[in-house]
Amino acid sequence: GGGSGVGTVMLVGRRGFVRHARTLNAFSVRLMTTTSNGGTEQVSTQNLSVPLQITRSTNQSKPWWMRVLGLTSTDSVIIRQSSILVNLCRQQGCRDELFQNLGLERTVQTEFMVTGLHIWMIWNRLRIFGKTGHRFGEAMFDFYWEQLTQDVTAKGISFIMVSKVVKEMQQMFLGNASKLDLALKTHSEELFKQALAKNVFLGAENSDAGVESLYAYMMEAMILLDQLDIDAIINSKFVWGVPAKVTRSDTH
Repeated sequence: GGGSGVGTVMLVGRRGFVRHARTLNAFSVRLMTTTSNGGTEQVSTQNLSVPLQITRSTNQSKPWWMRVLGLTSTDSVIIRQSSILVNLCRQQGCRDELFQNLGLERTVQTEFMVTGLHIWMIWNRLRIFGKTGHRFGEAMFDFYWEQLTQDVTAKGISFIMVSKVVKEMQQMFLGNASKLDLALKTHSEELFKQALAKNVFLGAENSDAGVESLYAYMMEAMILLDQLDIDAIINSKFVWGVPAKVTRSDTH
């Protein structure tokens, strides 16, 4: 249409498990456009579920006051946009529906690990963009560790112990990330699921269905993120979905 509203492209993977690949062949696309009365108009659709939404705005200009204050400089953009990306991941890491669908107990540790999975998925995409991608990745991690330090401090932990706790959590994140990296490099679905079972579900019994659901969700999300260029990534032109719901019978 000729309107200047915001369009949302919803890229959705089929249920089931998808080996990591740089292709969208098995996926469908639905384009939703905003109408004048605030509703949505469906342009085209095929069989869809909802792991991720990708949004695109027709208005790419920056407000004049941002230019005056220098907030469009490269360093400012990196700091601002990387913090927004991390906060999107942190929000997802505290999302009740995600934990409920996975049958995963929500604790400080599982929230941290789920948040880390989403940061890792974005980093997995950013790092293919060379120097620019790495700068954004580094800024994301810097901001994440700062926020983690504030979170730990807010829990009343003594100043002497804060750095120790943060370091231990960093090691947890990096250890899990290295296992996921290895799983992708070796195309090992088994290794990937083992990392999720151990580090996210903490080896809990009857977690197989939850692990399978989380694995499928991450594979779908990464394939869909692979369709975005660096501009779409750093400008957060996507919204996280949720994993498939694990039924009680799935856990036995």
